[in-house]
Order: sequence, then C-alpha cells, then structure tokens
Amino acid sequence: MDEEKKQVNTQMDADLYVKLEQMAEDDADGNISFFIRKLIRQEYARRQQLPLPLPASKKIPTPKKTINRQTSVVAA
Repeated sequence: MDEEKKQVNTQMDADLYVKLEQMAEDDADGNISFFIRKLIRQEYARRQQLPLPLPASKKIPTPKKTINRQTSVVAA
C-alpha cells in the first residue's frame, strides 16, 4: 500500500544548513529528509507527552554517497 506523500520546502541561512547537515550525518547517515522527519516525530511526541523513542519509519534509508571517516583513534 502506497502512502500519500507531501513535500515541504524551506529556506535557511547557510550556517544553519551546515548545522543541519552535520546533525543528519551524525544521526541519519547524512539523509537530511530522514533526520527532519525524526525531529518532527520527536517534537510531536514531546508535545503530546508520548513515550520516546518513537519507532523509525518502516524503511531505513541507505545513504546515496559513500563517506570515509575515521572510526578509531590511536593514542600516542
């Protein structure tokens, strides 16, 4: 069954977008749309006094790009 989808566009300052991009990278493998949906679900739950964490969407997105980043630190 296909769900009806709606699209939302917004403008923001470049510095705010950089923050959003970093938070999405940290929490959602860089998928900004997935991260924003997560924020909306969390805020809705907070306002409705629902328990957290809310379940994620049915499908976990796969990142469209490969990111190579350091995963461990070696002490000197």
